[in-house]
Amino acid sequence: MKAMSLKLCFAIVCSAIMFTACSDDDSTPTDPTPTRDIPPGVYIIHEGGFGSNNASLSYYIPDSNKVYNDVYKNITGESLGDVGQDIVIHGDLVYLVVNNSNKIEVLNHSDWTHSHTIELPNAQPRYMYFARNDLGYITNSADGTVSVYDPASKTITATVPVGNNPEDMEYSQSHVFVANGGFGSGNTVSVINIGSNTVEATITVGDYPQAIEYLSTSKIAVLCTGAYGDFNDPNDDTPGYLYIINTQTYAVEDSMELGGHPTHMTADLGRNVYISDGTGIDKVNTTTMQRTQNFVNGTFYGLKYDSQRNRLYATDAKDFQQDGDLYVYSSAGSLLFKYTLGIAPRAMAIVE
Repeated sequence: MKAMSLKLCFAIVCSAIMFTACSDDDSTPTDPTPTRDIPPGVYIIHEGGFGSNNASLSYYIPDSNKVYNDVYKNITGESLGDVGQDIVIHGDLVYLVVNNSNKIEVLNHSDWTHSHTIELPNAQPRYMYFARNDLGYITNSADGTVSVYDPASKTITATVPVGNNPEDMEYSQSHVFVANGGFGSGNTVSVINIGSNTVEATITVGDYPQAIEYLSTSKIAVLCTGAYGDFNDPNDDTPGYLYIINTQTYAVEDSMELGGHPTHMTADLGRNVYISDGTGIDKVNTTTMQRTQNFVNGTFYGLKYDSQRNRLYATDAKDFQQDGDLYVYSSAGSLLFKYTLGIAPRAMAIVE
């Protein structure tokens, strides 16, 4: 009787989700999950409108070319919260960082059920990252700290002061590297020793470091957006930069002026990074520092490279008020598919 109830419950969830599915040809999909196992795919978290409490979650299944919107609401019957910021997969759990709601919602991926909520009062969480020690690290913009989360006990076990408005993170050489954006005034990367949960070093980079990507066992890429200064005077802006940092010596090994104010970055396994700069996506080979400008044309918000399928995913938030889009490109930059998403699609996470 219990097994039948579980199957019935899951069938109801799947049926509800079917009504919010769409694809490039607006076809209505049939149920892609006849069992409780969710196929491999890509989660997309949406900011929604600031203060509107309408952040949402979508799921894209590349093998069937279907997108399912409003997944979280269909699962729980509730809104995800205010400003969906980041999404992380760890084991079978999906961590959804909801910035303006000061929390992280956690789902079970295998059966799309709600697991638990991580409350972060007044923290304004930005990004989450799981290091090799199985602990999660959460950047908090409100007080310039990184919270250390133990998934076993589901508790915050330590708080590490870093720079102002910490943003993205990356792990290398038993350390977590944290970009300190400073709301545009920061120019450092904090290096946290995961053994002691202390800042071991601080690396100076360009203005407004926002994104960090893993390149190899001893190298990371840091994207700096550049400072805006007086918004009414573009002449006092500083340009965007790309930095290559040696994670063993903490030295800046190379850098490139990008110009403008690039905001998002992703990387493939060939040490290429893809950077959105407002007019398109640039591709930079970080070994040769050769840059292909406008590798893909368009205005994009979120980026994610799928190394298994050799595809580049890009989201367009449009005006942040209407539904955005997901674009799927080949490794050569050719458009393969386009799908309608929710409002302000931002971060993505891939389930293999």
